[in-house]
Amino acid sequence: MTEASLSAPVTERQPKPPTNSIFRHAIYVVADNPVTGLAFALFVLIALGALVALSGICDRKRIEQAVRAEAPRSFLDLNLDALKAGFALHTQSNTTAAKVEA
Repeated sequence: MTEASLSAPVTERQPKPPTNSIFRHAIYVVADNPVTGLAFALFVLIALGALVALSGICDRKRIEQAVRAEAPRSFLDLNLDALKAGFALHTQSNTTAAKVEA
């Protein structure tokens, strides 16, 4: 070994991972992998239902109409169930909060 190689910082000798590898992995998890893609989509619909219920930004029927218009027919019932679960989370949290206050 030469003296120059001993003084070089360790980071210069190690290969650096590509900066976009996290994005490639995210695309695989959400878009390319059907199981996790479906799970992520259902999570988003549950969160959407809870946020709509919490904020009151629009009527429940309107958001259901939007889901009916945009969801693939083969997943319509599953998507509506996920939206319903989000609304139920809000109702459940209100019930729990009322019990705590009493």
